[in-house]
Order: sequence, then C-alpha cells, then structure tokens
Amino acid sequence: MLAALIPLFGWIVVGPMMLVTLILGVVVMAKGGIGQGIAIALCAVLLLPLFTIAITGAALIGASSGM
Repeated sequence: MLAALIPLFGWIVVGPMMLVTLILGVVVMAKGGIGQGIAIALCAVLLLPLFTIAITGAALIGASSGM
C-alpha cells in the first residue's frame, strides 16, 4: 500500500521545486543572462521530471521486490 504513494510524495516535493526553478530561469533571463536563463528553464522543464520519474520508478521496483 505504501509503495503506491511513493510517486505522489515525489511529485509533491518536486512540483514546487520545478516551479521555483522555472521562475528563477525567467528572472535570470530578465537580468540579461539569456543563455543561462534558458539553460535553467530547460533543466526545470526537462531534467527534473526525468529524474523524478527515474527515482520513483526505482523506488517502486525496490518496494515491489521487497528490498
């Protein structure tokens, strides 16, 4: 039962982090760092969800195998 809640907990933690990182990227772009701001925004939109999916998937595999 607890293994079914692992993805929910992961997204509750990562969701606000993704929003803050995206806002930080916009602020950096507004201050003149266009390249750095785009890099930060892309990390928020692409990398954070990919890492979250990978980590929750590994946690679910570990939980289902009894490790």
